Amino acid sequence: MPVEYCIDAEQGVVYTTLKGKVTFAEFAEHLKALAADPDFRNDMCELLDGGDAETDEFNIGQIMSFKQSHVWGANARRALTASSDLGYGLFSIFQKTDDGEHGDVQLFRDITEARRWLGLAE
Repeated sequence: MPVEYCIDAEQGVVYTTLKGKVTFAEFAEHLKALAADPDFRNDMCELLDGGDAETDEFNIGQIMSFKQSHVWGANARRALTASSDLGYGLFSIFQKTDDGEHGDVQLFRDITEARRWLGLAE
């Protein structure tokens, strides 16, 4: 599965992992599944590990469409990581065009720094 998530309800964190080639449809399905998960709250933190996932199918219009998903609330803290320039750039487009409606979104190249920003133990 190219998009996986695990919810730690006690800590209030969603751990999302992207692996291999991730399509727009797969990521959109992930958001639907997350929103329907009874353990999910839209004010949780998210640690999204994009690692070396391939996301070259995504275009700016698709990235912008995630703004209409309304999965995350304004009080969420979200750390998005990507090691590839393309993945980081796509996350950056989302971050720069978001008005805070989907939480405080920060971008990282290093998962350890992302964990630290969220206040998660190593």
